[in-house]
Amino acid sequence: MPWPAKSSGKTGVEDRGGRAALGHELVDCLWSVVILAHRYEVDLAAAFRRTMRELHVSVSAQLDRQRLTEA
Repeated sequence: MPWPAKSSGKTGVEDRGGRAALGHELVDCLWSVVILAHRYEVDLAAAFRRTMRELHVSVSAQLDRQRLTEA
């Protein structure tokens, strides 16, 4: 699956109240994740490291396959 292209515009952020509003919503999401992790005794730091390693392996393999097909 290809990565989504990074948007060069800020239209979506500016249309809905700016970066401060976006920051507020992101913190709301983060707070929910922290509360759920605490409630279910999930070590977020360990889970993050593990998931990032898995993603690195997966994305690297996808990029390698893509390079082989382009060559």
